[in-house]
Amino acid sequence: MELPWVVGGDFNVIMDEDEKIGGLPVYPPEYEKFAACVNSCGLFEVGFKGSPFTWWNSIANSECIFKRLDRVFVNLPFQNLFSTTEIEHLIRTGSDHAPLLMSCGEETIIKNALSHWSKFTYGDIFKQLAIREDIVRVNEILFEDEPTIENRVILQKTQAELKQYLSIKEKFWKQKAGMSWFAEGDRNTKFFHNHVNGKRQKLQLRRIQNGDGVWIESQDLMSNVAVDLFQR
Repeated sequence: MELPWVVGGDFNVIMDEDEKIGGLPVYPPEYEKFAACVNSCGLFEVGFKGSPFTWWNSIANSECIFKRLDRVFVNLPFQNLFSTTEIEHLIRTGSDHAPLLMSCGEETIIKNALSHWSKFTYGDIFKQLAIREDIVRVNEILFEDEPTIENRVILQKTQAELKQYLSIKEKFWKQKAGMSWFAEGDRNTKFFHNHVNGKRQKLQLRRIQNGDGVWIESQDLMSNVAVDLFQR
């Protein structure tokens, strides 16, 4: 395919045994045909962030099943046009499938720096956060079904871990906001120009006091008073 292609959605099939938790065993023939079809079309995935599973059977006990059924494929012409394409698995709300967010923005130094900082300081923040949100949901259902002290302790522990990562995420965005402001002020001429003009407005002289202690607001008179003061 010479034209850029992007193909995404719910394919209702996994591509590897690691993309499923729970349920009956998965055998390679079940997904090898799908993988062969994808390869024959010259398609591939660009990676993702968020929970590794996009579907849940909404059961919290031993019958709980997680799968990665939703994904996005692109071809080489598309990747050449949008080299920084990212896929994010968002939180499931109102559906047993997680929505996928596709971003095709330009790569920036700030983004790379923040990604490096996030990965080596805290790991993949968004992936860890999404996983813990899933765990909390499952434990909430478990506690609703069996409101025992043990299940409550487990739920509270997972909620505490989720709050910890929410705090890390907040710090991440605070730092990103600060770095973005710095980068715009340093590189964006229009931004810098407007910022300087704003300072000029604040520093603009609107009145001056003459030698007799009288405040002068007329621009012409202010000029005369200023010259007179400097000549003394």
